[in-house]
Amino acid sequence: MAPPSFPHKCLAFHGPMLYEAKTIKIWDPEEQTVRTKSSETSGEPYFTKDEIPSDLPPELETKVAYYIHYKGWKSTWDEWVSDDRVLAWNEENLRTQKELKTIALAAANKRRQGTGSVAISVVSGSHNGPNGSSVPDNVINGDSAHDNSANGHHGDCDDDPDGITRGSPSVDHVAGTKRRESSHKDEVVHSGRTTKRGRNLDLDLEKEEDYIRKPEVSLTVPDPLKSVLVDDWEYITKEHQVVPLPREITVADMLDMYRKSVGKKKPGTAEYDIFEEVLAGVKLYFDRALGNILLYRFERQQYLSIKQKYPDKPASEIYGPEHLLRLFVSFPALIAQTNMDQQSIGVLREHLQDLLRYMADHKKKLFLKDYKNTSPQYEAISRSF
Repeated sequence: MAPPSFPHKCLAFHGPMLYEAKTIKIWDPEEQTVRTKSSETSGEPYFTKDEIPSDLPPELETKVAYYIHYKGWKSTWDEWVSDDRVLAWNEENLRTQKELKTIALAAANKRRQGTGSVAISVVSGSHNGPNGSSVPDNVINGDSAHDNSANGHHGDCDDDPDGITRGSPSVDHVAGTKRRESSHKDEVVHSGRTTKRGRNLDLDLEKEEDYIRKPEVSLTVPDPLKSVLVDDWEYITKEHQVVPLPREITVADMLDMYRKSVGKKKPGTAEYDIFEEVLAGVKLYFDRALGNILLYRFERQQYLSIKQKYPDKPASEIYGPEHLLRLFVSFPALIAQTNMDQQSIGVLREHLQDLLRYMADHKKKLFLKDYKNTSPQYEAISRSF
């Protein structure tokens, strides 16, 4: 029997969630051998001496096991896991990771709403577009309102913007199903033997509370900007129009305008440093998030074309306030993934809320009244995404 493969970069279950991880070593029970790599840039794995590792849990001694490190976690969380907790790093499993996060956040929101705590969503209720069409709540609430095209999943925002089938199964059911599928499809991960997880799910669920209980930031989108979001959704998904690019007022331009409107802050002070850090962070988040979570499917062809035309320009110097506003809707869920403490989140919220007020006060100057019509050829190409 061939030795188990060495998936250096992988996804690993910890509780009901999937996290990015790297494999440090592998226990092969057939050969009674530990396989490892000398460094991230080394070549083929090599063997160590034949003996059972002292830190290997007894229940894993007869199974293929991986010693993994979760990216962004302290090394104290490094652990041996059975092979059915490790998935290959591919588009299918990345989509599973996103689905599990969405389900967990939705469950956490529901619990918080039931106890009177602040929820992630920035507004609630139904909304109508300019032509009276019903607008999905998550266009404004921030529940993955746009398709996750970076992971190869082009969900239709017109019908099911969050990309998750209504009546989705529970987290554990989805996790179990994907693990069973992975045992047959992802030969990169393990040798193909079917094994049980061999761990205490209740204990791991308790550990997962660290994720569920992470502090969140609630942002209130001013009413004038809610109408912008609704119009934006209507123009693109119903009228099949797009924002003309490059925008006359880009995200970078708008942030500079906001900086000047606030007034001079003395360099070197804590107030100045925090203000500049927030603006730099907003710009960085926008540049990183645009192609991943801020575009509707109909805009993907335009995005590819504009990146070919301006390969060296960041998104914040091409796109404008319309797309930046979508980022603010997604900010609560994004910030929930960070390790910020409650005090830092409170300071960040004040700055972001003030920036939203500035955008609302200058709505006529910042936002387009009319979007650009597209050609029949563009529409035909966009349907392929």
